[in-house]
Amino acid sequence: MKYYITQLWIALISGEIDFTTWLYEMEHLEETDHDAP
Repeated sequence: MKYYITQLWIALISGEIDFTTWLYEMEHLEETDHDAP
């Protein structure tokens, strides 16, 4: 899970995705991540 979040940050910083996409992805993660510690 943390690996995917790291990949999202890298994509945002490198300009592969825009902030709106990043924000959507992060919100979606929170909704679907039921086995978070």
